Amino acid sequence: MPQLTRPSSRSPFCIVVGLTFTDGGNFAFDQAALIARGIPSSEIHLVHVFEEGLTQAQADDLKQHLKLFANDKAASLEGLDKRSIGIHLRVGEPARALVDFATECGASLIVLGSEKHGVKAWFASP
Repeated sequence: MPQLTRPSSRSPFCIVVGLTFTDGGNFAFDQAALIARGIPSSEIHLVHVFEEGLTQAQADDLKQHLKLFANDKAASLEGLDKRSIGIHLRVGEPARALVDFATECGASLIVLGSEKHGVKAWFASP
């Protein structure tokens, strides 16, 4: 089972995952896990950003749900059992909140998911 942690600067390679509750967010976690498996002492931080605040009860419920999600994913993706996985909730404009968090933990990489698959789809006409 992965260790759930707070951001720290002890790790030489910190991966921040902008986690959304979509297939793209799931894929982002998978990709971050693949990278982390190949880098000793790396850690993953899952960050979900809300544009409006949550009550404490809502935040606690969501953190519990995200811990279960992280544990299930780590179990299904071999090699993550010794990696630290942090769960974080932020409020604000998503891009700014992710950059602020990445700066705070000294991130080496930010991984984001997309509902469009592949770089080619990003440039396709609507």
